[in-house]
Amino acid sequence: METDQWFGDDPIASIDRQRRLLAQAIEDVGPSSFTGEVVGKVRSFSGTSYLTLVGLDSDIELRTPDRFIPPRTRQGQVLRVFARPRYGPHDRNPVWQVEEPGQHHQCPSSIVRVASMGPFARQRENTAREFALPAQPISTLEDLRLPPKVRRIALICGRQSQVLQDFKNAVGAKKDPALKVDAYTGGIQGADAVRSISQTIRAENAKDAAHRADLIVLVRGGGSYADFLLFDDRLLVQHILDSQIPVATALGHSEHQPLAARAAAVNFDTPGRAGTEIRDYNWRNAPRKGPKYWELRTQVAELGQEKERLRVELDQLCGKAQADRRQTEMLHGENHRLRETNEWLRAQEARSLSCRFDESRRAAQARVDLKSLGNGLWWTLWAALTLAAAVLGHLATPAVVLWGFAPALWALLTFSGGARTARFLRAHPTPPLRGSEAERFIADLAAARNPRQVRQAVRRFSDKPSPSGRAT
Repeated sequence: METDQWFGDDPIASIDRQRRLLAQAIEDVGPSSFTGEVVGKVRSFSGTSYLTLVGLDSDIELRTPDRFIPPRTRQGQVLRVFARPRYGPHDRNPVWQVEEPGQHHQCPSSIVRVASMGPFARQRENTAREFALPAQPISTLEDLRLPPKVRRIALICGRQSQVLQDFKNAVGAKKDPALKVDAYTGGIQGADAVRSISQTIRAENAKDAAHRADLIVLVRGGGSYADFLLFDDRLLVQHILDSQIPVATALGHSEHQPLAARAAAVNFDTPGRAGTEIRDYNWRNAPRKGPKYWELRTQVAELGQEKERLRVELDQLCGKAQADRRQTEMLHGENHRLRETNEWLRAQEARSLSCRFDESRRAAQARVDLKSLGNGLWWTLWAALTLAAAVLGHLATPAVVLWGFAPALWALLTFSGGARTARFLRAHPTPPLRGSEAERFIADLAAARNPRQVRQAVRRFSDKPSPSGRAT
């Protein structure tokens, strides 16, 4: 298949697209016949069985309905299956799906038992009989020839393996400086796995007593049943049995025990369990402390609890202080807003009072002008009538002076009342009054009808102290 046909013009395709194209290519593969030996347990779930078949050159994961499984199918039997590969979006590897009988082949059954024991099972049985391996491995450290405390561990695991970190965390390597874990990250899978593991066991046994490990631990994080065939190898079993250093295994399969686990001095289900058992072994064999030690340890624990309690209280107080700080900032902001609003209202009130004062002064000025004009015209008319009577001879000269010139002078004085009021108001600005005093001042100006009343109203409030404490 050409690259353009797979990826088109885009040379870099996404992983999802590659998986879809790979799944499509696998779907195009027709049903095939495969003969292999059942390795591991036959798993059944919701009417579907899962098997691992290992042939001479390859192995497959088989998925089939329970009705197609021959009766009493178990590990070690050789089966011939007719299946088609399937590759779903969540499958790590293709899974072979059994075909219906007669659909793509003439065999009356999709799964046929060829032999009751395959070559791998026969080799496994011969190796177990040759070395007289127990049926079940030992799972405790108490019966081993170990020092009172395991100080040095040789750990055999895969490259870039997460089980290495899991084992170190479980065994407490960070908390115990005296415990040293030497990790041999050689291959534990593939054609050279047996040779690599065997060489590591021989090399560790060849060291002198000062640098030799107290325990060799072979770990693996699970995997397919086909990947565990290497742990049934006769050479590996022989090296484990010949090792002067006790060998422990933790291969991650509790339902399938390879020969290496049965040959080991002790076997654990998982690497984490192995680390936990070694840590507990060191703790049980540690020198016992005196009463003073336990008293101090109890005090340390109590101090730790008190420290935690104080930390919780400190967190609560910090949270409360932060909430109070936010509340204070909010109140400060509200106070600032109210202060600005109050200043704005005061400015509006002062502007409104100023407008009212100006209107009152103009109204008082207009009333005084009107009153002065009216009175001036009246006295002018009086003086004119008096002069007319004198001309006609009805009044004597002394009476004309008394009844004519005096009203004329008074008329002139009355006519100047508006000018005198305007000059007085310009010379006396409005005092800074507020509240009821401002209202009384406006009312007094509204009641003023002549210059004298205007002067009295202005002087009455101008002689009072201002809000700043000084007289206006």
